[in-house]
Amino acid sequence: MQKTEGEESKAENEEVKQVTLMTSDGVKMKVEISIVYEMEIVRSFIEVNDADHSVPFPLPNVSSHTLDLIIELVKNEYDDEFMKTFSHDELKEVLVAANYLNMKTLLDFIATAIANLLEKKSVEFIRNFFNIVNDFTPEEEAEIRKTNEWVFQDLDED
Repeated sequence: MQKTEGEESKAENEEVKQVTLMTSDGVKMKVEISIVYEMEIVRSFIEVNDADHSVPFPLPNVSSHTLDLIIELVKNEYDDEFMKTFSHDELKEVLVAANYLNMKTLLDFIATAIANLLEKKSVEFIRNFFNIVNDFTPEEEAEIRKTNEWVFQDLDED
């Protein structure tokens, strides 16, 4: 059975253009072009080179798990509730990936979420979150806490 011209146009419009991305762990993922276009690093390559969408574009700094999270965030229009399900490590991974992919909206969204998470948290919590080693001597830290006492008031429990 042949399709009429109107049916063919409709089928073409319903077909979503996709780009294949190759993650750092070797997974090939087909991603809708509307999502890929938010990834400035990929979009600029596609636009400049009129790239073949069937050839995987390598993302050596993004794992498949992180790319899945990014795709879901974009599809869900940066939903706060979905993002709250992320572990601290996933938040940091998405932040780094958004920076690498030059996804300005996502980068701002995740950075704000992390800032809100760290607001009113203790120094120890923040050090643990970012895996920062305390390089102050106990005396130096005590002096800093004494000099800047106001900073350490009204902190949330970790």
